[in-house]
Amino acid sequence: MPILLTNDFPPAVGGIQRYMERLAYALHDIGCDVCVVAPGQPDGRTYPFHLERFRPETGFARFVEMDRALRRARRRCGDGVTISSTWNPAGIVAGRARKHYEKTAVFAMGAEVLRQDTVLRRTALRSTFESADAIFSISRFTSSQLKKAGVKKPPILVYGGVDPVEQAHEPSMRPTILSVGRLVRRKGFDRVIEALPVLSRFHPDVTYDIVGEGPDREYLIDVAKRCGVVDRVRFLGFIDDNALRAAYRRAWCFALPVRRDGHEVEGFGLVYLEAAVAGVPSIGGRDSGAEDAIAHGKTGLVVDGRDGREISDALELLLRDRDFAALLGNAARRRALRDFSWQQIARTVAMGVGLRSGQMRESFPLGQVDRQAVAAAF
Repeated sequence: MPILLTNDFPPAVGGIQRYMERLAYALHDIGCDVCVVAPGQPDGRTYPFHLERFRPETGFARFVEMDRALRRARRRCGDGVTISSTWNPAGIVAGRARKHYEKTAVFAMGAEVLRQDTVLRRTALRSTFESADAIFSISRFTSSQLKKAGVKKPPILVYGGVDPVEQAHEPSMRPTILSVGRLVRRKGFDRVIEALPVLSRFHPDVTYDIVGEGPDREYLIDVAKRCGVVDRVRFLGFIDDNALRAAYRRAWCFALPVRRDGHEVEGFGLVYLEAAVAGVPSIGGRDSGAEDAIAHGKTGLVVDGRDGREISDALELLLRDRDFAALLGNAARRRALRDFSWQQIARTVAMGVGLRSGQMRESFPLGQVDRQAVAAAF
């Protein structure tokens, strides 16, 4: 039984948390009796897989608590495969507790690979990835960062996934831009707000909906005040899945023109795919995983997240040319449902760590597994 070891899982909110939860469900759906080891307290949710919780801690205590929980899970679930959501701390803990007949795999998400501010951290990063039996990278951008970090073992690309739900696009009567994410500088919310004064000349009733919370909320409110567009920006905070789907449906376009901020970067961006499923074209930032989530000029637009003029021009194009925006949105939905299935991703992960039929509830069909990517990793 494979163990999914992570420091990022609901009820905590974030892109990695959502990724790990959906991957766990997908592994279960294809026949893996996966066991998840994650921080947090029971929150009343029920899962079809076993969930071993540990106390969320910081510093060295975090490693100790995670290690104890992993050992409990191994006694309960048996020995086999441990898949770590990131190299630190999960990959380090899994590697130290490894036995000679176990396999380990480590995910590379993006930002955690860029942060190499000490010799010890650089050495630990390379050692953790190189000693793993498989490396999973969620974008070509992240794979390039692994190479720059000195990791020689080739990763297996797995991207992010979507749920194949019927979600008709029903755009609002008012031109509406939507962003979803943690309110931090690198996401580019401020650049979209700064574009609103120009957009309002051509679209007097343009509205900007922001879903999410984070440390930059007050900063973004100040930006809206400075630009004179407070009445056009709606901070919706955290909303449930039904409300989020409604927000995607009414949006004319989705915008998250991400940029690098120190070691922080967008490794992929599940939200671009969520917008795509709703038939909404996206605007993302270059030099990030958005370049994999968005096919530039076909399902959306990829711009320089630091260039306010480029962002403003992209927004104006999608708000003004509704036929072009609809063409991109429809193509985005087709591509998301065809190429980014969670079950397809789970099958690639299962094959990448060498799960055998005896480790599954039943032998699963490999389907559209990226066999070439898997073969290249060994």
